[in-house]
Amino acid sequence: MWEELASYKNHFLQLEVKHMKKETINSLVNTEYRKVQSKRCSCKCPYDNKCESSTYFRDHAALAYGFQCVEKLARDMCCDDPLLKWQSINSLSEVLLNPWQAQLAITKFDVFRKCKNMFMRIQYGFHKEYYHERRQLMKIFYLISRYLNGAHEIVSRSHFISELYAIIYNRQSTHLTACKILRNLTEKTEILLYLLNETPSFRKLAIIFTHDPCAPFYPNPLWEHLCHFLEVAPELGINLGFFELLHERIKYKTLSYHELCMKCFAMLLRCEEGQLRFDKIDGVKMLYDIVGDEKNKLNNYEYVVLALQNGLISNRALWRSREFTDLPNRIILLAKCENKNLQLECLECLRLLSAMPCIKAYILQSCMSDLMSIECLNEQNECTRDTLVEWLNRSICDSSEM
Repeated sequence: MWEELASYKNHFLQLEVKHMKKETINSLVNTEYRKVQSKRCSCKCPYDNKCESSTYFRDHAALAYGFQCVEKLARDMCCDDPLLKWQSINSLSEVLLNPWQAQLAITKFDVFRKCKNMFMRIQYGFHKEYYHERRQLMKIFYLISRYLNGAHEIVSRSHFISELYAIIYNRQSTHLTACKILRNLTEKTEILLYLLNETPSFRKLAIIFTHDPCAPFYPNPLWEHLCHFLEVAPELGINLGFFELLHERIKYKTLSYHELCMKCFAMLLRCEEGQLRFDKIDGVKMLYDIVGDEKNKLNNYEYVVLALQNGLISNRALWRSREFTDLPNRIILLAKCENKNLQLECLECLRLLSAMPCIKAYILQSCMSDLMSIECLNEQNECTRDTLVEWLNRSICDSSEM
């Protein structure tokens, strides 16, 4: 029996080596294996004192397959055992990535209220944080804020919204996630209007930006959150001091000023007061210097041209634009970039500039070949260019629609 059992081990070697017994072959293989294993075990990590075993199974709850796990996690996260509570929170932050599970957690098991109460107790020191509960709870809030009914649950707790702004103001470790949550909320129109009319959210956001006007960097989600407010209420943004703040950041060219900072500045020019202040600071000259700066070229001029387009609505800005002769040439050059939004804005900006007869005549005489050589990136841009060309080729009496 033992001989038959030995024949099953190292079967390939036993077929090749005929002059040795099966037991001898197995014994030699085991000896060599022990030698190799001993050499492997003798190789120690140079940072052996810093090596730690994985905590994945310790940090996650043991769940069965299926869609009933949310109920178990919602129940376990309310227990008194710190480890079981941490496992439930950590696992829930992954389970909510599934939209079906997220809707079930929001509508049926009231997960947001439970997580909010737990978060506020830890935030104010009533409960001790044993692991990284605050970080994972903020992740759960972020996942809930992606849905409209989840956003309604969040904004119905005004003290929680105030706490999010306080986290950003104090630059706590979870401030980036807080910015993302607020950005997700104001992406939804009805939530944006509610925050604007019923809560002091816009004023608290102004306090964050004006607290340190020289701050070199703000997270992109926070800029997007501000842009949502300015798009709806530019007059209120000007009253809160955002025009002067954004103008200073653009003037001194802070980090990535041409991106979301310039977009927010363009939103402010969509009201009468914004136009008056734009003319007062000679905004056309400021934007022309940015577009015409050959030494410090930007990687994206989309929002610079958008600000110029919004600023050219006033008659004073149009008259000022006559003094920059090569401005149409620079805009046409930018329209040839591989950016369909930038291309559309350049064409619409040319249409506004051509309202001045001298600029219209200059484009007809010097820029038509370059204008027709633009390769439009989509149908909308092509229609805009054709409309512009038709407008340029009209005579004065045709343009007056007589």
